[in-house]
Amino acid sequence: MIYSSDEFRTEFARPMSSFAQTTHRAEAPQESFRGRPKLGLIGVSPLLKECLLREFSDRGYFETVAFSDVNDHTLQKSVASYHLLMFFAQGMHPSRAVAVAKTLLGELGTCPPFAVLADSEDIDEVLAAFSLGVCAYIPTSVSFDVMTEAIKLGIAGGTYYPTCVFSVCALGRESKQDSMYALTPREIAVLDAVRQGRPNKVIAQELGISESTIKVHVHRIMKKLKVRNRTQAAMCARN
Repeated sequence: MIYSSDEFRTEFARPMSSFAQTTHRAEAPQESFRGRPKLGLIGVSPLLKECLLREFSDRGYFETVAFSDVNDHTLQKSVASYHLLMFFAQGMHPSRAVAVAKTLLGELGTCPPFAVLADSEDIDEVLAAFSLGVCAYIPTSVSFDVMTEAIKLGIAGGTYYPTCVFSVCALGRESKQDSMYALTPREIAVLDAVRQGRPNKVIAQELGISESTIKVHVHRIMKKLKVRNRTQAAMCARN
Protein backbone atom coordinates (compact mmCIF):
# COMPACT_ATOMS: atom_id res chain seq x y z
CA MET A 1 0.00 0.00 0.00
CA ILE A 2 1.30 3.44 -0.96
CA TYR A 3 0.31 6.63 0.80
CA SER A 4 1.20 10.18 -0.06
CA SER A 5 1.27 12.79 2.70
CA ASP A 6 -1.74 14.52 1.14
CA GLU A 7 -3.73 11.29 1.06
CA PHE A 8 -2.73 10.52 4.62
CA ARG A 9 -3.92 13.91 5.86
CA THR A 10 -7.17 13.54 3.90
CA GLU A 11 -7.89 10.06 5.26
CA PHE A 12 -6.82 10.36 8.89
CA ALA A 13 -6.53 14.01 9.91
CA ARG A 14 -9.58 15.85 8.59
CA PRO A 15 -12.97 16.10 10.27
CA MET A 16 -15.95 14.63 8.40
CA SER A 17 -18.02 17.22 6.52
CA SER A 18 -20.03 17.54 3.35
CA PHE A 19 -18.72 16.07 0.10
CA ALA A 20 -18.22 19.54 -1.39
CA GLN A 21 -16.13 20.73 1.59
CA THR A 22 -14.01 17.60 1.55
CA THR A 23 -13.34 17.95 -2.16
CA HIS A 24 -12.31 21.57 -1.77
CA ARG A 25 -9.90 20.82 1.08
CA ALA A 26 -8.32 17.90 -0.76
CA GLU A 27 -7.61 19.93 -3.85
CA ALA A 28 -6.17 23.05 -2.21
CA PRO A 29 -2.88 21.52 -0.93
CA GLN A 30 -2.08 20.15 -4.39
CA GLU A 31 -1.20 23.66 -5.57
CA SER A 32 1.32 24.15 -2.77
CA PHE A 33 2.96 20.80 -3.60
CA ARG A 34 4.25 22.20 -6.88
CA GLY A 35 6.92 24.20 -5.07
CA ARG A 36 7.94 21.49 -2.60
CA PRO A 37 10.68 18.88 -2.98
CA LYS A 38 9.48 15.33 -3.54
CA LEU A 39 10.59 12.89 -0.83
CA GLY A 40 10.30 9.10 -1.04
CA LEU A 41 10.25 7.01 2.16
CA ILE A 42 11.33 3.40 1.63
CA GLY A 43 10.96 0.46 4.01
CA VAL A 44 9.61 2.36 7.03
CA SER A 45 7.42 0.46 9.50
CA PRO A 46 3.66 1.14 9.49
CA LEU A 47 3.91 3.14 12.73
CA LEU A 48 6.90 5.18 11.57
CA LYS A 49 5.26 5.74 8.17
CA GLU A 50 2.11 7.04 9.85
CA CYS A 51 4.09 9.42 12.09
CA LEU A 52 6.35 10.74 9.32
CA LEU A 53 3.57 11.24 6.78
CA ARG A 54 1.50 13.10 9.34
CA GLU A 55 4.36 15.36 10.44
CA PHE A 56 5.62 16.15 6.94
CA SER A 57 2.07 16.81 5.79
CA ASP A 58 1.22 19.09 8.72
CA ARG A 59 4.46 21.07 8.45
CA GLY A 60 4.34 21.31 4.67
CA TYR A 61 8.05 20.61 4.12
CA PHE A 62 7.93 17.96 1.39
CA GLU A 63 5.61 16.15 -1.00
CA THR A 64 6.03 12.75 0.60
CA VAL A 65 5.21 9.25 -0.63
CA ALA A 66 5.90 6.02 1.29
CA PHE A 67 6.84 2.66 -0.28
CA SER A 68 7.16 -0.76 1.32
CA ASP A 69 10.51 -1.53 -0.36
CA VAL A 70 12.69 -0.72 -3.37
CA ASN A 71 10.94 -3.40 -5.45
CA ASP A 72 7.72 -1.39 -5.48
CA HIS A 73 6.75 -0.97 -9.16
CA THR A 74 5.37 2.53 -8.63
CA LEU A 75 8.68 3.67 -7.13
CA GLN A 76 10.70 2.03 -9.90
CA LYS A 77 8.65 3.78 -12.59
CA SER A 78 8.93 7.22 -10.98
CA VAL A 79 12.30 7.08 -9.15
CA ALA A 80 13.82 9.86 -11.25
CA SER A 81 11.09 12.28 -10.17
CA TYR A 82 12.16 12.29 -6.52
CA HIS A 83 14.50 14.89 -5.06
CA LEU A 84 15.63 12.49 -2.32
CA LEU A 85 14.95 8.94 -1.19
CA MET A 86 15.18 8.07 2.51
CA PHE A 87 15.71 4.37 3.21
CA PHE A 88 15.01 2.88 6.65
CA ALA A 89 17.77 0.32 7.26
CA GLN A 90 16.91 -1.87 10.24
CA GLY A 91 19.19 -4.14 12.25
CA MET A 92 22.79 -4.07 13.44
CA HIS A 93 24.28 -4.04 9.92
CA PRO A 94 22.34 -1.40 7.95
CA SER A 95 25.09 -1.00 5.35
CA ARG A 96 24.25 -4.43 3.93
CA ALA A 97 20.65 -3.41 3.29
CA VAL A 98 21.84 -0.09 1.89
CA ALA A 99 24.15 -1.87 -0.56
CA VAL A 100 21.28 -4.02 -1.86
CA ALA A 101 18.92 -1.05 -2.15
CA LYS A 102 21.49 1.11 -3.94
CA THR A 103 22.27 -1.70 -6.38
CA LEU A 104 18.60 -2.24 -7.25
CA LEU A 105 17.95 1.47 -7.69
CA GLY A 106 21.16 1.91 -9.69
CA GLU A 107 19.91 -0.65 -12.19
CA LEU A 108 16.97 1.66 -12.93
CA GLY A 109 19.23 4.44 -14.13
CA THR A 110 20.00 7.74 -12.45
CA CYS A 111 19.30 7.51 -8.72
CA PRO A 112 18.39 10.66 -6.77
CA PRO A 113 20.25 11.56 -3.54
CA PHE A 114 19.93 8.70 -1.08
CA ALA A 115 19.65 9.13 2.69
CA VAL A 116 19.65 6.43 5.35
CA LEU A 117 17.57 6.32 8.52
CA ALA A 118 18.94 3.68 10.90
CA ASP A 119 18.98 2.58 14.54
CA SER A 120 22.67 1.67 14.44
CA GLU A 121 25.30 4.31 15.24
CA ASP A 122 28.25 1.97 14.82
CA ILE A 123 31.01 4.03 13.20
CA ASP A 124 32.02 1.27 10.79
CA GLU A 125 28.41 0.91 9.59
CA VAL A 126 28.10 4.67 9.16
CA LEU A 127 31.32 4.94 7.16
CA ALA A 128 30.39 1.89 5.08
CA ALA A 129 27.11 3.59 4.16
CA PHE A 130 28.94 6.74 3.07
CA SER A 131 31.33 4.66 0.99
CA LEU A 132 28.24 3.43 -0.89
CA GLY A 133 27.38 7.01 -1.83
CA VAL A 134 24.67 8.05 0.66
CA CYS A 135 24.27 11.79 1.23
CA ALA A 136 23.02 11.52 4.81
CA TYR A 137 23.12 8.95 7.60
CA ILE A 138 20.39 9.82 10.11
CA PRO A 139 20.25 7.89 13.41
CA THR A 140 16.77 7.36 14.83
CA SER A 141 18.09 8.90 18.07
CA VAL A 142 17.99 12.44 16.59
CA SER A 143 15.00 14.76 16.85
CA PHE A 144 12.47 15.24 14.07
CA ASP A 145 13.82 18.74 13.40
CA VAL A 146 17.39 17.44 12.99
CA MET A 147 16.18 14.73 10.61
CA THR A 148 14.28 17.32 8.59
CA GLU A 149 17.32 19.58 8.29
CA ALA A 150 19.46 16.59 7.25
CA ILE A 151 16.95 15.80 4.48
CA LYS A 152 16.92 19.42 3.33
CA LEU A 153 20.74 19.40 3.27
CA GLY A 154 20.77 16.24 1.14
CA ILE A 155 18.25 17.72 -1.30
CA ALA A 156 20.41 20.86 -1.58
CA GLY A 157 23.44 18.74 -2.53
CA GLY A 158 25.11 18.65 0.88
CA THR A 159 26.16 15.81 3.17
CA TYR A 160 24.93 15.12 6.70
CA TYR A 161 27.24 13.23 9.08
CA PRO A 162 25.95 12.03 12.47
CA THR A 163 27.77 13.16 15.60
CA CYS A 164 29.44 9.75 16.07
CA VAL A 165 31.60 10.45 13.00
CA PHE A 166 32.87 13.72 14.40
CA SER A 167 33.46 12.13 17.80
CA VAL A 168 35.77 9.57 16.20
CA CYS A 169 37.54 12.27 14.21
CA ALA A 170 38.01 14.38 17.33
CA LEU A 171 39.43 11.42 19.22
CA GLY A 172 43.15 11.49 18.67
CA ARG A 173 42.90 14.51 16.36
CA GLU A 174 46.33 15.79 17.36
CA SER A 175 47.99 12.48 16.48
CA LYS A 176 46.20 12.51 13.10
CA GLN A 177 47.41 16.04 12.43
CA ASP A 178 50.95 14.98 13.28
CA SER A 179 50.57 12.07 10.87
CA MET A 180 49.61 14.48 8.09
CA TYR A 181 53.11 15.95 8.27
CA ALA A 182 54.52 12.49 7.52
CA LEU A 183 52.82 12.41 4.12
CA THR A 184 54.88 13.11 1.03
CA PRO A 185 53.76 15.80 -1.45
CA ARG A 186 52.57 13.07 -3.82
CA GLU A 187 50.59 11.36 -1.05
CA ILE A 188 49.01 14.70 -0.11
CA ALA A 189 47.91 15.16 -3.73
CA VAL A 190 46.42 11.64 -3.77
CA LEU A 191 44.67 12.21 -0.43
CA ASP A 192 43.17 15.46 -1.69
CA ALA A 193 41.75 13.60 -4.70
CA VAL A 194 40.40 10.86 -2.42
CA ARG A 195 38.76 13.55 -0.28
CA GLN A 196 36.95 14.80 -3.41
CA GLY A 197 35.61 11.30 -4.07
CA ARG A 198 37.65 10.51 -7.20
CA PRO A 199 38.29 6.81 -7.99
CA ASN A 200 41.84 5.49 -8.42
CA LYS A 201 41.59 5.39 -12.21
CA VAL A 202 40.73 9.09 -12.42
CA ILE A 203 43.41 10.04 -9.89
CA ALA A 204 46.00 8.13 -11.93
CA GLN A 205 45.02 9.97 -15.11
CA GLU A 206 45.16 13.37 -13.39
CA LEU A 207 48.56 12.74 -11.79
CA GLY A 208 50.05 10.95 -14.79
CA ILE A 209 50.94 7.74 -12.96
CA SER A 210 49.65 4.17 -13.04
CA GLU A 211 46.57 3.02 -11.19
CA SER A 212 48.62 0.41 -9.30
CA THR A 213 50.90 3.20 -8.01
CA ILE A 214 47.84 5.06 -6.77
CA LYS A 215 46.78 1.96 -4.84
CA VAL A 216 50.21 1.85 -3.19
CA HIS A 217 49.95 5.52 -2.24
CA VAL A 218 46.46 5.01 -0.78
CA HIS A 219 47.70 2.04 1.24
CA ARG A 220 50.60 4.07 2.63
CA ILE A 221 48.32 7.02 3.42
CA MET A 222 45.93 4.80 5.40
CA LYS A 223 48.85 3.27 7.27
CA LYS A 224 50.35 6.67 8.18
CA LEU A 225 46.99 8.09 9.25
CA LYS A 226 46.13 4.87 11.10
CA VAL A 227 42.77 4.47 9.41
CA ARG A 228 41.09 1.42 7.89
CA ASN A 229 39.54 2.73 4.68
CA ARG A 230 39.40 5.58 2.17
CA THR A 231 36.38 7.18 3.80
CA GLN A 232 38.17 7.51 7.15
CA ALA A 233 41.22 8.95 5.39
CA ALA A 234 39.00 11.49 3.62
CA MET A 235 37.43 12.46 6.93
CA CYS A 236 40.90 13.06 8.43
CA ALA A 237 41.74 15.31 5.47
CA ARG A 238 38.57 17.35 6.08
CA ASN A 239 39.62 17.94 9.68
